[in-house]
Amino acid sequence: MLNSYLRRSLGQIRRVSDLSSKKWKLPAGHPTNVDVFNRLADDTVNLVTNFPNSCNWYCCGPTVYDSPHLGHACCYMQFDLIRRILEDVHGINVIMLMSITDIDDKIINEANKRASHFQEVALQYEQEFFDSMSKVNIKPPSLSLRVSQHIEDIIQFISKIINNGHGYVADDRSVYFSVDNFPRYGKLSPAQEPETAAGKQSNRDFALWKAAKPGEPYWDSPWGRGRPGWHIECSAMASKYFGSSVDIHTGGIDLLFPHHENEEAQSCAYHGCDQWVNYWLHSGHLHLQGQEKMSKSLKNTVSISTFLEEYSPDHLRTLCMLVPYRNGIEYSRDVMTNATSVYSKLNNFLSDCDAFIRGVGPKPIVNDGILLKELQRAQENIRNCLSSDFNTNGAMTDLLNLMSRTTSELNSRSEGLQNTSFSVIAIANYVKNLLGKLGFFANRQIADQSTQVDDILQASLNLRTSVRGLALSNSMPSESREVKKSLLTACDVFRSDLKNLGIEIKDRANASTWTFSTSRKQG
Repeated sequence: MLNSYLRRSLGQIRRVSDLSSKKWKLPAGHPTNVDVFNRLADDTVNLVTNFPNSCNWYCCGPTVYDSPHLGHACCYMQFDLIRRILEDVHGINVIMLMSITDIDDKIINEANKRASHFQEVALQYEQEFFDSMSKVNIKPPSLSLRVSQHIEDIIQFISKIINNGHGYVADDRSVYFSVDNFPRYGKLSPAQEPETAAGKQSNRDFALWKAAKPGEPYWDSPWGRGRPGWHIECSAMASKYFGSSVDIHTGGIDLLFPHHENEEAQSCAYHGCDQWVNYWLHSGHLHLQGQEKMSKSLKNTVSISTFLEEYSPDHLRTLCMLVPYRNGIEYSRDVMTNATSVYSKLNNFLSDCDAFIRGVGPKPIVNDGILLKELQRAQENIRNCLSSDFNTNGAMTDLLNLMSRTTSELNSRSEGLQNTSFSVIAIANYVKNLLGKLGFFANRQIADQSTQVDDILQASLNLRTSVRGLALSNSMPSESREVKKSLLTACDVFRSDLKNLGIEIKDRANASTWTFSTSRKQG
């Protein structure tokens, strides 16, 4: 297996060198079983990491000046899916760092409005960000890095760039990166409209250190009081922990230029290397139907709390799985209806399998040989999808096909007593484990820790089944029609109440079953 990947990597070296030898080179390191789209190569190439079975990953995090919204949740949900695929499907140890920009013009402006310290604002929204991500079951980073706690690292980073001849001090004591003095600038993005500012040698130059303005927070530096430029923060913090080579660097597509372009240039200038990040991954935007991206500045955001009043975290995860991570997502009622429908299929399938395994309802004779072949085919296809640029939508299609073929067997008319149920158990176990690896059913996993909860629910359901059976039977006298109606209404109310708590009851021919649906509305 490893030799095949080595041979493929050698072939990719030749192919990529023809495509973009000046932009990207296949890193020397350890091949994995994963291929990713590389923007610099404009091709899908093998993921080669610096260390065996480990991946260092730097993720651009939030600028904490306001509440997070659904666009943020979708972006980080896509990266959460990728991280879980690497960790739980391929067994790669992912070390993820995330930046927290806690000093910025917008944070300063918000603090001035409140007449409070900038760190008070930043800490409030940082906590809100991580609380919101937790509510939708997005894993926290291995380490979160606040800019304000890395000022000395940033100053040292800037000093070396100046000493290497790629930075200069302007008359106002700001420090700029000299783009004209760095020929490899523009690797990630074609030429863009430069920013103008007084004191720069070229309009393309960007700030490494901003001289302090009256009333703004500042730190002392060799060039005078000031604060870091935006781009330098990520370069300095990532380099402190990962050094001169980063396996994966992620962010929204809006960060491609200028942020990531500038990061790559200044980091290569600091380390004296040609390639700092080996794989740049960018997620598409979430946008409302017929509008631009969801953005605070456009005042078209949907808060995460508002979303969770109607939908569950698993509905959001399903939505993100159905769209390639590099594509934009259109947020609309129809799109969410499709996502919730797909999620219901997942839940209903597992519930039907559980009922069959426990002998509830009809007992069709399933063809174990056919189903086990379908399972083997689906496992191979899904693994290939998840190994090919994290193709979650392809994996979901294959998973739904497996479920459909299994359901057809469960709905067959042939019945009998001799049935091992082995193939159905194997398929249900695979589906449940795969979805768990991808981050689904977090609420259910918490609840499943207590077998006592299961017993209480089953006892309650048995009582409801008895009451419902009595109301539907012909043994009650006709004059008790109103009593029968009241009993059935009470059974329906009981089912509705449990559904609001995230437990779904399905009535069958001779019994009822329950399952955690994780569709409980969030408070």
